[in-house]
Amino acid sequence: MQRGIRPGIGRWPATERTPAGHQVWRLTCCLTPLWLLWTVPIGAAEQPPILVDRIVAVVGESLIFRSDIERAIAFATIRVPDGGSEDERDRRVLEALIDRRLRLDDARRFATEPVDPQAVREQVAALRARLPDAAAFAAQLEATGMDQAALERRIADQLLVLRYIDERLRARVFVSAEEISHYYHQEIEAEATARGASPPPLDEVRDAIRTLLVERGLDQEITRWTMELRKRADVVILLGQETRTLPPLDERQDHPHPP
Repeated sequence: MQRGIRPGIGRWPATERTPAGHQVWRLTCCLTPLWLLWTVPIGAAEQPPILVDRIVAVVGESLIFRSDIERAIAFATIRVPDGGSEDERDRRVLEALIDRRLRLDDARRFATEPVDPQAVREQVAALRARLPDAAAFAAQLEATGMDQAALERRIADQLLVLRYIDERLRARVFVSAEEISHYYHQEIEAEATARGASPPPLDEVRDAIRTLLVERGLDQEITRWTMELRKRADVVILLGQETRTLPPLDERQDHPHPP
């Protein structure tokens, strides 16, 4: 596979986004700060290039595209707080996609077996259930440029990360009896007293408190893990950078075309 090189970033695979009947050209950013993907109709070099997708981040050897942001928003696979502009929303989604990519790459390093296909099918069914009918689900896939196989691959990736978290990070979280007692007195008992009510006995809520504290600790472990991955990663964010007019495409034989 041909690879492109940009100083300071390293190597990554040449990635294609190709509509039917077109060649994909990936133009380097030596003349523009933003990486673009264009297509040129075969036999029609005099026509202007057509923008197919836009690279918004480079994460190690992986590329994140504008369409990845649009898919995450369309399928609500990333929670975005209400309020703020579209640019702010896109930036938050991109940051989450970068973190997701880093976690996935790390999880793949330790994966010993594939994700259960039945679990993937169940998640697809849950996504489909959010929409009125099968036609709406198909339209959503088409609007985001995916088929069901691509969606299943993405879901399998997410499940792989969740398995890594359960197997490797959850084991690091320990909740002591003292922590449970402290939470009971500082939160549950204090809140009940403020309302003029009697708190439930500790024994009745002990398991619920333990579950809550474990999830809090797990969130902290995930945050710590992600921060460490970020420190080691080579990430370049291109979202929001202005584009300039690109030069005409060079049709010379020595031009480095993608494979």
